Amino acid sequence: MNLKLETKDLVLTRPNENQIEQYYNDIIGTNMFDTIIWEGPESVQDLYDFWDRNRKSSGTLEEAVDFAMIDKENSHYVGGCSLRPVGGDPNIIDVGIAIAPRFQGKSYGTQAIRAIVNEAFQNRQAYRVFGKVFVGNLASRKMFEKLDFSFEGTLRGIVKKRGQWLDEWVMAILKPDWQKSNKY
Repeated sequence: MNLKLETKDLVLTRPNENQIEQYYNDIIGTNMFDTIIWEGPESVQDLYDFWDRNRKSSGTLEEAVDFAMIDKENSHYVGGCSLRPVGGDPNIIDVGIAIAPRFQGKSYGTQAIRAIVNEAFQNRQAYRVFGKVFVGNLASRKMFEKLDFSFEGTLRGIVKKRGQWLDEWVMAILKPDWQKSNKY
């Protein structure tokens, strides 16, 4: 399946080979992985392998959908986002996002999350969409709040990363709240 979404500045799609190379170079050696669960690829081949596996997805509502965030103006692969049905249930969707540091602060995250939330509620039977961010990652929390996600609480000691147990904030929006929101 090759689902493609568009925002004002982005195309959410699969990247081409040049974009994969460019993104790998933009993220390796950065602090990007301090604020997300993923520790990053060990090689550019890891990114190629990820997108090869992704191309084989059948696209059912029960499967996760991953997108490369491609800047419309210059075709740069700026980050990635995904919507993941929890336990294969399309009614409950976990969303995630990662943006290369040099592209942060340009509203790309807000645009991408808005697009995948719309996809989840309009086309994928979602009733609840949520995202989790490490406690202290205020930029990501503010992005979710800007899109009318509610802070639901803190999951204490939920992720072990680099030998330390970390807490996560849970941010969520329900379909009735999305329907009332003027942000979509």
